[in-house]
Amino acid sequence: MAKIQHQEDFDLIDVGAGAYRLAKRYYRPLILFPVAGALLALLLSFVLIKPVYQNSFIVYFRVLNPDEALQLIKDLETLKEDNYPEDLAKVLGIGEAQARSLKSITARRVEGKNNQLSPTVIVEFETTKPEDYEAIQNALVNYLSGIPYVEKENNLFLKRQKALLAEIQSQIQRLDSMHVALMNAINNTSRNAQVPQVLTNSIYTEIVSLKEKQLAIERELQYPESVRIIEPVRPMSKPTKASLKMNTLIGFFAGVFLAMFYIFFAEVKQRAEQTAA
Repeated sequence: MAKIQHQEDFDLIDVGAGAYRLAKRYYRPLILFPVAGALLALLLSFVLIKPVYQNSFIVYFRVLNPDEALQLIKDLETLKEDNYPEDLAKVLGIGEAQARSLKSITARRVEGKNNQLSPTVIVEFETTKPEDYEAIQNALVNYLSGIPYVEKENNLFLKRQKALLAEIQSQIQRLDSMHVALMNAINNTSRNAQVPQVLTNSIYTEIVSLKEKQLAIERELQYPESVRIIEPVRPMSKPTKASLKMNTLIGFFAGVFLAMFYIFFAEVKQRAEQTAA
């Protein structure tokens, strides 16, 4: 005959009763450990663990390749990770306290249309001093734009653009004079002036095209900076890491787990002593 295996049913009532007896027996560590953990986390939050705030801004690079900009930001992050706040402060032109408050500096490229290379980059950083948002943003922009290679290339670019603008203005003036002369000639001749009319239309179209280029260059020259802020940092926000509330909750639940471990080992020790007796 096959042996019949008897399995005891899992009784939730018995489990609950056992948990209640344990909680009643060890109510002190169940209360003291979580409260002590929460208080300790709260104390550390005020003394050692500072909340971290995250922010970002978008910049446009005129002469610097976005990949080169990403590498420059990565070099700053490496300098920070190597724990050289003095060197980081010197490079960025900020105080050592601001350099120490920086927790991370990263950047990522903005994809252009059809996955083309875009001249804009999103720079992200984390700091324990949200009041330094704008100062850090300006320091990073000044650092990127103050590189000798960038300054040199930007000056050459502006020089070429100014020369191109002067040439376009000269062409517009010359074509405009031709257009006025042809219009006067058409008005003074007979009605059959179809060919000159076509020519004047062509000149007028060319003038419109040149003026559009002129406006584009003038808009570009309005911002002589090689690195231009497209979207600045946002106002002060809530911390993203190590907030006071989060630290307190972490300390509380850490205390709960410690209390459970304490009860477990206390029960094991008690049963071992009973078995030995």
